[in-house]
Amino acid sequence: MKTHSFKLFELLGLEGELAGAFNQETGEQIFEGLLQKNILITDKYWLNDLVGKLGEEKKAIESIREELIKKHGTEDANGNIGINTYLDEEEILEDGKKRFKYNPAYISFSNEYSTLLNQEKELKVFTFPLSNLDGIKADESYPLVFKYLVESPETVEEVETEEIQNTI
Repeated sequence: MKTHSFKLFELLGLEGELAGAFNQETGEQIFEGLLQKNILITDKYWLNDLVGKLGEEKKAIESIREELIKKHGTEDANGNIGINTYLDEEEILEDGKKRFKYNPAYISFSNEYSTLLNQEKELKVFTFPLSNLDGIKADESYPLVFKYLVESPETVEEVETEEIQNTI
């Protein structure tokens, strides 16, 4: 286990890389997570444990996001609260093209939410050698898994050297 400092947006991304991502409206899988690959059962155990922790973080972040939507949003005729990215007004740009104006409430929401997602949190995570992924074929990319969970060959070599020295 290793302790890493993560930005909150990285925790959300890591959860997706491990568990996969689904279209919330259709339930269709749009990204296959590493846990759906044929990985070692011991790695799967620890990564599932991590997904549980990341799920708790995701719920906490989503709760604050909902609060921000209530703070900055408006209620529609059905009682739903939301924030439109653009206003119904157009503006003329320097090149003469027209575009809709950004909603100032959306900009405020986006700034506060970005501030939240850039907060750091330390988390103890399971790490494993790159060789544990030998033979796995994937069309997907897992940059956060590689950055935080896969041990660099130098790290593995240092640990093995240290273990050998401790036995002498």
